[in-house]
Amino acid sequence: MTLRKTSTFPELELKDFKLENAENIAYLTVRPPASFVGEYYQQTVFLKLKQHGKDKVVEAIRHLEKLDFVKGAYPNHVERPD
Repeated sequence: MTLRKTSTFPELELKDFKLENAENIAYLTVRPPASFVGEYYQQTVFLKLKQHGKDKVVEAIRHLEKLDFVKGAYPNHVERPD
């Protein structure tokens, strides 16, 4: 997911997302690289779910998109039968 623009770069904890099905989070980016030019920077976060499946992913996305600090939530992996 992508978090809304910030100038303070807080690193949120799993509890901040208030999602019972969340197992853990990992930041792809917390602070902008030294080469970043601009006032605001968007953080990118991966959130792993305890329970999987289309319904659980959709449920999590809908919950996350309601949070003020989340700009967008989307799956980064879709499993398909072989």
